[in-house]
Amino acid sequence: MADSAVTVAIDLAGRVLSFLEQELNRPQAIIADVQRIKISWTSIQAYLLDTCLQDAEGGQVTEGKKVLVKQTRDMAHKMEDALDEFMMHAPREFSRIQFVQRGYQVAHDMTHWWPVREIQSRIQSLPEEMKHLVDSHSSLAQVLRNATVSDFDTTGESSATHLAHEEVGIEVAKERLIKQLTDGRMERSIIPVEGLGGSGKTVLVKSVYDSDEVIGYFDCRGWISLSGSFHVDRLLSGLLLQFGNLHGDVSSNLRDFLWGKRYLIVLDDVGSEQHWRMIIQALPNSFPGSKIVVITRKRSVAISCLTDDNSIHEVHGWGWENAWTLFCKKAFRLSRGACPPDLEDVASRILAKCEGLPLVIAEVGSLMSTKRQLTAEWEKVLANFGSEILRSEPTRTRIQMMLRTYYRDLSCNLRSCFLSLCVFPEDYVIQRGRLIRTWVAEGFVKEVGNRSLEDVAEENLNELIGRKLVLAVNRDCDGRVISCQAVNLVREFLVDLSKEESFAVVMQTWAGHSHSSNEKSRRLSIHGVSSSLRKIGGMTLVCVRSLFMFGFDGIGSNEIHKFLHRFKLLKVLDLEGAPLENFPEAVVEITLLRLLSLRRTKVKLVPSSIKNLHYLEFLDLKHTLVTRLPKQVCCLKKLRYVVVCRQGEDQGSFDNVKGVEMPKGISGLRHLQKLSLIEANKSPDLFEELETLDQLQELGLIDVRSEDGKRLCHCILKMPKLSVLDIRSRSEDEHLQLDDFPESYSMPLQYLYLKGRLKCLPSWTLLLHSVVKIHLKWSKLTQEMNPVDALAGLPNLMELEMVSAFLGDMMIFSANSFQKLKILHIERFEELENMLIFERAMPMLEKLTVSNCPNLINLPHRIETLRSLKEFILYDMPVEFTRKLPRNSEERWKLKHVRMIYSYTRGSCQNFS
Repeated sequence: MADSAVTVAIDLAGRVLSFLEQELNRPQAIIADVQRIKISWTSIQAYLLDTCLQDAEGGQVTEGKKVLVKQTRDMAHKMEDALDEFMMHAPREFSRIQFVQRGYQVAHDMTHWWPVREIQSRIQSLPEEMKHLVDSHSSLAQVLRNATVSDFDTTGESSATHLAHEEVGIEVAKERLIKQLTDGRMERSIIPVEGLGGSGKTVLVKSVYDSDEVIGYFDCRGWISLSGSFHVDRLLSGLLLQFGNLHGDVSSNLRDFLWGKRYLIVLDDVGSEQHWRMIIQALPNSFPGSKIVVITRKRSVAISCLTDDNSIHEVHGWGWENAWTLFCKKAFRLSRGACPPDLEDVASRILAKCEGLPLVIAEVGSLMSTKRQLTAEWEKVLANFGSEILRSEPTRTRIQMMLRTYYRDLSCNLRSCFLSLCVFPEDYVIQRGRLIRTWVAEGFVKEVGNRSLEDVAEENLNELIGRKLVLAVNRDCDGRVISCQAVNLVREFLVDLSKEESFAVVMQTWAGHSHSSNEKSRRLSIHGVSSSLRKIGGMTLVCVRSLFMFGFDGIGSNEIHKFLHRFKLLKVLDLEGAPLENFPEAVVEITLLRLLSLRRTKVKLVPSSIKNLHYLEFLDLKHTLVTRLPKQVCCLKKLRYVVVCRQGEDQGSFDNVKGVEMPKGISGLRHLQKLSLIEANKSPDLFEELETLDQLQELGLIDVRSEDGKRLCHCILKMPKLSVLDIRSRSEDEHLQLDDFPESYSMPLQYLYLKGRLKCLPSWTLLLHSVVKIHLKWSKLTQEMNPVDALAGLPNLMELEMVSAFLGDMMIFSANSFQKLKILHIERFEELENMLIFERAMPMLEKLTVSNCPNLINLPHRIETLRSLKEFILYDMPVEFTRKLPRNSEERWKLKHVRMIYSYTRGSCQNFS
């Protein structure tokens, strides 16, 4: 499959066209050539899908297809090389004065005319080469289009059906599904069953399908698997064949046969709402009590089946007890499922790698049954888990077939996003923002309507999670993904597939193994930098467009600096956590760079030569030692993300986070969407310049003075897309004056962070109908200006954190207040003596944290009414308070519904759960 290469080629052609048309007075012939290239590649992308992907659903790829895919990929890479080199030699904006810029451009053209001429010649030859590529495979395309079902494995046999007899731990779900199928209702019902691939969905439904209760209840039963290519007539013919009745017109014959019968139809591995709707249109709705079961791994498909009287059967990974039973049954057949005591520890750790998926558990258990029952041998398998499992046949075949089916079901852009997960190490927790920025910089995301590329990328991530291909590790209070992770076996599959497609090379040196290099790959991910750099040796790196490095033990900054000089066409450079103290000189020579991350390094200064990075879009200097940015950063007109901040020495102090001084001239950065954390009074003319940045979605300012309030409010009025606002005052005693807005003004904010003294909450905070999270720190509001009273009516507020925000002695949560609040954090309320909770207040509260409130000695009054409360966490609370937490205490009954109760004091922890 060459989807990723083609996707990048189309994106790059679009970028080059925009550059040629808007910034340069280039010959129309070149523009026309690039336009033809983009159109041709869009056609080739559709051509590949039609001929090479849809007909190969059974997992087989003919030699002819392999040749086509390889040639297409090579052609896409050739085009990418030509266009990238053209952009390297293109003139830049040298001056805003027209005649000066024109003089610079003439001088530039004279010095670069020969390489530009040679590259233009290569570009002009590309359309003809692409036409030759398509023409040379026209006969193959026709053969593929006319291929019959017998040419491919489209039986639709699920990769999980060989587990049908392993009915371990499905009794409760089975009973529930049988009851729903035989409920005696008159209307025809659609019942969705949804779960992760390999989670046992098909095992469950097949068990129900073959049960005596179901067989006796229905007049006839049929099973259709949609895991192959979707051809509705062929699928319906197969259904008729199961009924022993295949004559004449399929649709009418099927209706005639089912008319007057109570039938059960199972649709397995449904990939879209359209597919199941097309099939049920051919089924009569005549006899009472008929049922259609839709098995899917897509949440959206399951939701589309919902009606007022049904629900989704969610099949999750198995619990430990059932998983252990199945694993031991497979791994220790000779001892009838009894695990030897000396293998219990390593066997448990191997089982944990299976993510609770029955298919994987059974396959891994079967593999382990072939190993000697020696701890050392099992430890070797564990150390190389993914590669060991996928190296074994037939385990590899079944798991690979399942994963390839899921992969082919993705759109071209989504496949590239999915493949990119391979660059992260095993068990690595990936931050959402880091992944999204990478996808945008790589060109994997297409614009959709008026939505930003980042919003579309986040939708892609949510879709991968919804398809159960990626795990959401942490979510925010509103359900937004904070971090995610690739399932172990999925990651190993992606590493192999990316190498096969020349998508990426992953050099792994820990766990005792490494992957060999591929000099045509466009992405290089190095895990264990010290030993990997030595192994790379004389490898040609000119093709690499993205570089990721993880694990820097045993390597110095000089080696990294030297290594970076080998890259000229990089677009993504992620050096998060690298042992760097100086900004790498080689970076400013990589002029095509779109994303630069030096997060969590010790870099102190950014050089003025950063102006060479004309295409830079993402500059991540979070948690570095940078205190100011040079004025040349204002030359980077494509910047959309700039984050610079550093942690102070005292984590608990008011000024524990430091910002950055911005130069004059940021008003020209019109594409900026995130700008943080800027020192307001060290950045000249900041507020006047902020008014022009109308695309900002996230803004963070520090060192704000009281007198800045009016100008700041005026800036915010000019930012209609602002969703995150973070404002911090100059000192603990400096007041924030943020009420200079028109009356009844409502902002589209979703996240609000205010740090500094407040006389009262700004009136506009009461109108934040979209806000889901508010943090108030050092506000020191009086009893009369109680923030709880002011915020109680916000309809969508889900998290409220208050640190030293209240000086009163009593906090009252009135009836019906905070209807959607899930997380409440109270800290350093030094005068607080009582918390009162009235009926129906905070009905959805799940986590309550109380910290450093020395005068609060009683449990919140009527805390027992918080029926949704799951976690009650305390930090450095008085002994009189914590005495009420043990199970034998007099008031402990008020917390009997709370699952987790912890008290932390001076580093120690007491568990009162």
